[in-house]
Amino acid sequence: MALSVPLSRFTSRVGGGSAFFVRHPMSLRRFIICSLCAMAIGFVLFLWLLLGFPEQLLPTDPPPSFAQTIVRYACMIALWPFAVASLILHEDPPRLIYWLLLWIAAGLFWGFVAELIFYVKHMRDA
Repeated sequence: MALSVPLSRFTSRVGGGSAFFVRHPMSLRRFIICSLCAMAIGFVLFLWLLLGFPEQLLPTDPPPSFAQTIVRYACMIALWPFAVASLILHEDPPRLIYWLLLWIAAGLFWGFVAELIFYVKHMRDA
């Protein structure tokens, strides 16, 4: 029975290893950490936008400052699934569970983008 298993499956005692073992540069742990960080950043941006800026400007209000405009655009980019859902539904998503799912989708998307950047950087260095 020992002869039926290819020798490449066993690790050599001299420090070698299987010639077929390939370590993937994408780490699940790093992907999860990047996704959670993206979700936290998106949540903070959303709270800052919600609590820091009025929803509608009155005609007597001064125009938004440059910083307020930058925060609004950053929030729209970071939380793009909310904007897409609002465009499709022609209103805000109706239930809290939809908000949670969209928030998770945004975090996973930006985690994937960060992992893709790490992968490209790893391929250039190799």
